[in-house]
Amino acid sequence: MGGVTLFFCFSLLCVCSHAQVPSGISGNAMAQDELALLSFKSMLSSSTSNVLASWNKSGHYCNWPGVVCGRRHPDRVVALRLGSFNLSGHISPFLGNLSFLQKLDLRNNQLVGQVPPELGRLGRFQGLNLSTNFLQGSIPAAMGGCTNLKVLDLSSNKLQGEIPAELGSLKDLIKLRLHKNGLSGEIPRYLTDLQSLRFLSLYENRLSGAMPPTFGNLTSLQELDLEGNMLSGAIPSSLGLLPSLSWISLENNNFSGSIPDSI
Repeated sequence: MGGVTLFFCFSLLCVCSHAQVPSGISGNAMAQDELALLSFKSMLSSSTSNVLASWNKSGHYCNWPGVVCGRRHPDRVVALRLGSFNLSGHISPFLGNLSFLQKLDLRNNQLVGQVPPELGRLGRFQGLNLSTNFLQGSIPAAMGGCTNLKVLDLSSNKLQGEIPAELGSLKDLIKLRLHKNGLSGEIPRYLTDLQSLRFLSLYENRLSGAMPPTFGNLTSLQELDLEGNMLSGAIPSSLGLLPSLSWISLENNNFSGSIPDSI
């Protein structure tokens, strides 16, 4: 009997100890989010970090300018809205530790360096806007890990290299804006498999080769802008079969042949 009582007490102790784990995890998660935000601030130049002077431990980080925390998880950062904040410096890779982050808006600043591949760890990511900065390097292949991404806007930067094939895994993508960069290579065929895509903007790059004949797969596409590249060959007749297409721009390329009757 004593053995049974001892076993019962030991089992109850285990249950109680496991019941306390979530609060400990929550505390660690809070510290993780705060540290990620402070790391972001630390990688900004001293001349612009004053814009985020209130980002310090004297107040809760959910009340810091540009920081949005969740409703269901009120201590977790779900969005950073820092567009047009006059920020300069580098984007911290520690933003990849904001595991509840859904939207990151850093558009229209003076940020330099590369797009951190660590952002590809954000499984809840739905929107990334880094447009109109001075970012260099290539588009990280790791972004293909953000399978819930709906908006990807890296336009008006200084990005180079080819569009990575890993973006083909972004099946929920609605807007892809990569215009005004230095991207090269061909338009990847996998882009025409993104059937949720409505807006595709690749103008003013250095893309070459022929347009994939499978553009007709993009049945949700509403706007297509490929102006100012080095595209060649024939214009695919499948473009004229897209039921939602309302705007198209193909000028300043090297296309040959006639305009398809379907268009």
